Amino acid sequence: MSKFYDYKSDSEVSFDLSSKTIDDEWTNVFNKLVFQPVEYTYLINKYQNEYFKDQYINLSSVIYFKDTPVGIWPLNLDIKKKQVKTYFRYLLPPLLNKNLDRESKLKIFNECCLYLIFLIKNLGVKEINVVNETYHKSDKLFFDILSKYFEYKTSNDQTLLIDLSISISEIKKDFRKSFKSIVNLEKLDHNLKINFLDDKNYDDSIWEQFCQLHFQVAKRKTRSQKTWDIQSETIKKGIGQLIYVTEKKTGKLISGSLYHYTRDDLIYSSNASLNEYRKYYLGHKTQFYSINLFKNKKIKYYYLSYDIDSNDFEGIRVDEKFKQVLRFKSGFGKTKKLRQIFYLRKKLWI
Repeated sequence: MSKFYDYKSDSEVSFDLSSKTIDDEWTNVFNKLVFQPVEYTYLINKYQNEYFKDQYINLSSVIYFKDTPVGIWPLNLDIKKKQVKTYFRYLLPPLLNKNLDRESKLKIFNECCLYLIFLIKNLGVKEINVVNETYHKSDKLFFDILSKYFEYKTSNDQTLLIDLSISISEIKKDFRKSFKSIVNLEKLDHNLKINFLDDKNYDDSIWEQFCQLHFQVAKRKTRSQKTWDIQSETIKKGIGQLIYVTEKKTGKLISGSLYHYTRDDLIYSSNASLNEYRKYYLGHKTQFYSINLFKNKKIKYYYLSYDIDSNDFEGIRVDEKFKQVLRFKSGFGKTKKLRQIFYLRKKLWI
């Protein structure tokens, strides 16, 4: 597949996919973004590409301008469907260093579009969809330049969030009515305790208990050991946190939820709970606990999902389990931000 790495540019812009120092370079750029979305962190990118390694080719790039790293772009090629995307979803736009001037941004975004065309031609792809999560504060310039190279139709949707800048009492007003009483931490059974695992108190034995709980509930190991190791690394590096519940007497871990976060936003990554404790609504209680915890970290948004009434799930198979997860998460927030989808068609790259 080396032909996908052979893009040559006559401009001052280049794309580095193979640097041995890409972790440091990626993180350096990430720290200079206007808004820092979890999906753009190096370790989440690493995790997603390990998880989907049999389906996608990883082309995530550090973008250079005049030999200086100034942008990052989580980008993949879907081998079977021959689509350009970000992980399992529509393509997210490149994000650039907030200190760049407009002229530099124009040159970089122009080259990003040419790079897309290069990939599309090599794959024989006739269509590509780009999603603009407006709360990410993506640069409007990129979407303006898209129209120079592509014809497209657009649709508007909603992203469901919790605005963590408002008070807990205001946040709780947006909870589903049936959730408001069962989330109360004061009602947690006196034999149980809520704990958290982060970079300050990391313990391999706690993480291993959570992994084993997940295997037990799923009745199998659902993904590679490497993905679990990467998630463990996110906690050690301070962008992951495990909220878990234990029995006070035995210390047995009976429920856990993994979250990933940055300075600006937060996502709910995975959960596992023993069925016999379902009556305690531990998933609801750990959600409320996490809202309090991450609000105190001054994080701006907790990303929940697409709007429950969305008509576009980016090609994801909407089975009953998927719907149940959406219903659960949508019960915790009502803040909605515009989500624009650009369905691109060829224009000047025939």
